[in-house]
Parts: sequence; structure tokens; C-alpha cells
Amino acid sequence: MKIALLGTNFGQAHAAVYAARDDVEVVMFGRDADKTAQAAGQFGFAASTDLDAAFTDPSFDLVDVCLPIALHAPMVLRAPWRPASTF
Repeated sequence: MKIALLGTNFGQAHAAVYAARDDVEVVMFGRDADKTAQAAGQFGFAASTDLDAAFTDPSFDLVDVCLPIALHAPMVLRAPWRPASTF
């Protein structure tokens, strides 16, 4: 499963869980390139500041929103909807 992990603060708690699994590929997304690279590097993940890619790249199976609460709804509404049978 390929996961777009949004957020470098609380996202690190989720990253630790994903890093313990061998069946996921994670790209961590953040606004600050250096901070995102540092956080992602701790877990061996790729890093990106291109938040649009989390929603437009069809290779992602899941978007994990670990951003400030005020950003949850706008981000969730951007995620493409796919029937569960496509997973």
C-alpha cells in the first residue's frame, strides 16, 4: 500500500507505526523542504513539499491527514473518492 502522509509534526507518530511495517511505502508531505526531509529521513521515507501530488498521483492508496485540525476538512474533501472494491 502506498501512503501519502501529510504533516511532519503529529505525522511522526503515524510514521513510526508505518515504519514498523514492511507492506507500506510512505511519502511524507510538508511545507518546509528541510524539515520534511529530516522528518521523513528518520523513518526511511521519501519526502515532498508538493501537496497537490498527494491528491493527484493515482499511485497513492491512502492519504493520511496529520495536519492541524482546521486543515482536516479541506484536505479530506480534496482526496479523490474510490469505491472500497478498488483497494
